[in-house]
Amino acid sequence: MKKSLLKLDSYELLHDEEKKYLHFIWKTPSQYLDSEEVVDIFKESGRVISKLDSSPIYFLSDDRQRLFPYTISLQEDVAAFITEGLNKLGIQKYAILDPDDFILQLSTSQTTEEFNNPSFETEFFDSEAAALDWFGI
Repeated sequence: MKKSLLKLDSYELLHDEEKKYLHFIWKTPSQYLDSEEVVDIFKESGRVISKLDSSPIYFLSDDRQRLFPYTISLQEDVAAFITEGLNKLGIQKYAILDPDDFILQLSTSQTTEEFNNPSFETEFFDSEAAALDWFGI
């Protein structure tokens, strides 16, 4: 069963201890975020995740309602934060639910290309069910 770890207007972070996965969900108001706020969101999520008693092995990022692109200057920061955080957690699989917009998809794809020595696999999906199936849960 999923438990909410963080819930704000622009995103929510959930944890399913039994199925060993984290679920990050961007919400529609995210379109109003600037680069600093995005970095702060990743940092705050990292702080909350680091306090978990259990170790998740899967991470699902639901970007379907993310309405802003990762700018070129933001891509490196986001990629570094994700790579470092997921490597440290021991995440094995990182699934991304792509936004519908092509430009947003492209910025997400470019960001994942900036991952430096990830210890996890990354795949893109259209549905949560397909991502969870890839996790084997």
